Amino acid sequence: MPDVTEWVAGSSSAFKFLMGNGIGRGIEGHMNLPKMYRLRQNFDNTSVTDIPKTVQAELHKLSWNKIQPGHSVAIAAGSRGIANIAEIIKVVVEFFKSLDARPFIFPAMGSHGGATAKGQAAVLAELGVTESYVQAPIVSSMA
Repeated sequence: MPDVTEWVAGSSSAFKFLMGNGIGRGIEGHMNLPKMYRLRQNFDNTSVTDIPKTVQAELHKLSWNKIQPGHSVAIAAGSRGIANIAEIIKVVVEFFKSLDARPFIFPAMGSHGGATAKGQAAVLAELGVTESYVQAPIVSSMA
């Protein structure tokens, strides 16, 4: 296997190498391929040690002067890879309640949970986002 950091367009052997496992076999002739580069992605590995304090600090950085007592506030809850999502949402709910608003949770997902209101509420429950934990209603509707 060649050690390649850049391939120039036009190499069918590069295509065969990229496809691997013989998938590219039987392709004859000239193929125009774009330049390709080997990349390495490095993720920041810092972590938040005090989730409530950090979420509160971030919320206090924003202006909430349009939120009046009694206003309903929708809080989106997704299903894709947010660590500690239940704890985060609970703190957000508490924040808006401190403004005398009426926060509620809604599932912000596409086909997860079978793309049904009941299924999406079940996905949130699996993530720990329940009405009893976050102390706010979950409004799940596909209407």
